[in-house]
Amino acid sequence: MSSVHVHWNARALGALAAIGIASLAMVSCAPGTDIAASPSASSAPTSSASSAAQPGGSETPDHSGPTTAPDLPVTEATIGDSADLSTGVAVEVSALSATEVTASTPGEVSGPAVEVEIRVTNNSAEDQDVNSAVVTLAAEDGEYGIPTLAGGPTALEGSLAPGETAVGTYMFMLNPAGDREVVVLVNYSAGEPIARFTGSTS
Repeated sequence: MSSVHVHWNARALGALAAIGIASLAMVSCAPGTDIAASPSASSAPTSSASSAAQPGGSETPDHSGPTTAPDLPVTEATIGDSADLSTGVAVEVSALSATEVTASTPGEVSGPAVEVEIRVTNNSAEDQDVNSAVVTLAAEDGEYGIPTLAGGPTALEGSLAPGETAVGTYMFMLNPAGDREVVVLVNYSAGEPIARFTGSTS
C-alpha cells in the first residue's frame, strides 16, 4: 500500500502539536464522535529521583519539561471571511474546492482531494514570519484530510512586512471530497493564535 510522505520543517512541529489539540477538541464535539480524554499532566507519576537530596544538602534539579502544548487563542470565522487575530494578522481561506490529484513521485497516491487556498495579511506594525505555518483540515464527521504533495501545493513562506500579503495552497486527500462540511485550522506561525474556519467544499 502506498503511503503519503509529508515534509514538515522543525519550526512547524510545535505549531502542529497545538493545532492538533485544537482539531481534537473540534472533532470531539462532532455528533457520534467518542474520543477519550487523555490523562492530565498532574496524574503522571513523579520520579523519586527528582526530589532526592544530594550530598551537601542540595536537591536533584528537576529537568522535566512541559508535557502538553500551550493553549493558543482561537478566532472563529466562516470560509470566505477573514479571521482578524489579536496579533494584527488577518487570515482567510480564500478558496476551498474538491479536486482529483495524480501521484507523480514515489509515496504519493492518486484520488479525491480538497485544495485549500490561504491568504495571510500583515496588518500589524511589525514583520510577521509565516515560514512555520501549519494548516489542517477535518470533515465535521471526524474524518481527517491527509496532507499530500500531489497536486503541487505551495506552502506559505517568508516574512511579511507591514501591509504585505502571502498566499499558500494546501492539498488534503479526502474521499469523498465534494460537498463535505469541513473545518480548516490555520496557525500562521508557531505559538501564535489559531484561525478556525467552517464551511463546505464545492
